[in-house]
Amino acid sequence: MKVKKEILSFIIKTFVAVSIFSIANIASAQNVINNGTHIVVKPGAYLVISKSYINRNDGNSDGIVDLDGTIILRKNWVNEASNNVVSNIGSSPMGNVIMDGTDVQYIEGISPTHFENLILRNSEKILHNTNNEVNGRLTLDAILELNSNKIIIDNASTDAITYVSKYIHSETSPDDGYGEVQWNIGDKTDTYQVPFGSGLSFVNDLNLTLTTSVPGNAGGAISFATYPSGCHNVPLPIYVQALDRPEEYIADRFWIIDPLYNFNKPDISIKFKYIDSDVDVNCNARIDKSTLKAIRYSTLKNQWTDMAPNGTADQATNMVSTSVITASDFYAPWTLVNENIDYEIFIPNAFSPNGDGVNDFFIPVGINLELNSINMYIFDRWGKTIFTTEDLSKPWNGTFSSNSKKCEEGVYAYLIYITDMFGEQHKYVGHVTLVQ
Repeated sequence: MKVKKEILSFIIKTFVAVSIFSIANIASAQNVINNGTHIVVKPGAYLVISKSYINRNDGNSDGIVDLDGTIILRKNWVNEASNNVVSNIGSSPMGNVIMDGTDVQYIEGISPTHFENLILRNSEKILHNTNNEVNGRLTLDAILELNSNKIIIDNASTDAITYVSKYIHSETSPDDGYGEVQWNIGDKTDTYQVPFGSGLSFVNDLNLTLTTSVPGNAGGAISFATYPSGCHNVPLPIYVQALDRPEEYIADRFWIIDPLYNFNKPDISIKFKYIDSDVDVNCNARIDKSTLKAIRYSTLKNQWTDMAPNGTADQATNMVSTSVITASDFYAPWTLVNENIDYEIFIPNAFSPNGDGVNDFFIPVGINLELNSINMYIFDRWGKTIFTTEDLSKPWNGTFSSNSKKCEEGVYAYLIYITDMFGEQHKYVGHVTLVQ
């Protein structure tokens, strides 16, 4: 068998005169360097490669694999040609590439590969190039490190990602480029799961579930990514200009769930799985896991607040499940927040602007007022506006806005509007006594 291994390795490294090298039954080799030849692995046949498969161009032709059987690979998959390696992929892909090495394995090269079925077992697998594609089924029984690259699932079946164990690791920020799973689901209505993991355990502890209830157009896809953002929610996702609330109300994680549709996006619902460190009490002091909801940023309107927070929380399972998100509200990115940031307001009924340092100013006080916008108007007894402010740090000091002259002792009317962060306006009307 050692002689056969050496012969096969030599033949595939150097064989260029004949365009097709056919493999039937079982063959094995150390390295397979396909220097512009056409390899056929017939149905039921196995090619066991104890090192790497390297696809090259001999100066005239790219290496090609017509794969109807199985390639078992212990080391790396390298495409140094300009093609996608695998040819004649049918509507029901039957060829398998099994990467089951015990050392870290890489998918790399100058060009992506279009696999029929890709089965990942044992050691960690790392992408070193982007837009590798699986046309049949990706079977996950190992850690798949996206490494700021994209893998494309060109199969709308829900089992196109078949989960056995471990996870897909996407934890790269926009500064480094997202590690993405693009799933070409087109116009299908079904439930899809992306088994993301944080790397803090050996399981898919960030498993993301998306259900399409109304189909999008046939040529569309959805791209998925996630990354932790730390206590200050930075870096922000691409295109996001700002947050809409203080950091202590926001989970320390963003999800990119991006509809790639030219028209007719689908209606969806989402189940977000988060980990404990995403809602750490030291960073997220005002988060209540029992009332978490999902929000998303509209890249069309450049705001978070055009869609109200959506979802139901299950704090026992670290899960937030949204109700239906209509196509018109389907944008990326997403995060988790508490629905309401409550404020409490107290409005004094008297003040004495005499400079003694006690009750010298009139302004509402309370809890979380600074998170909202304010418009305050003061009127004299005849209804004339004598003072206005839009700033809590600029209270009424008992003078006229127009000339800074002191107002007389007496009773004055106030009208205060508080506009909360969700755009809802609250009105407060009453009287305050000015005492000199």
